[in-house]
Amino acid sequence: MDEREKLRKFRELDDAFASALKELDSGGARHQDTAPQAPPFEERLHALMEEYGQSSHSVATLLRTIVELQQAAYEGSAKPAGTPSLALPERKAKRP
Repeated sequence: MDEREKLRKFRELDDAFASALKELDSGGARHQDTAPQAPPFEERLHALMEEYGQSSHSVATLLRTIVELQQAAYEGSAKPAGTPSLALPERKAKRP
């Protein structure tokens, strides 16, 4: 797979995550007639992870990176009203 293809797939995955996050931020408010057609968020997430060959660890790392970048962007300045907080709990390391 060449770099352009990797970039295209990453953008598709990023767009899908952005759409899912927007849906979560809006409280999942959709019209009642369209809600049954859409699979649950977790199911869509797992399907995307499988399609793009991403592990749970790599997705968690991506989300932490997004959160860190968001926090860095707002560091030192007040957050605009209505800006969601995407703080994720720290993950404890598993010990064998």
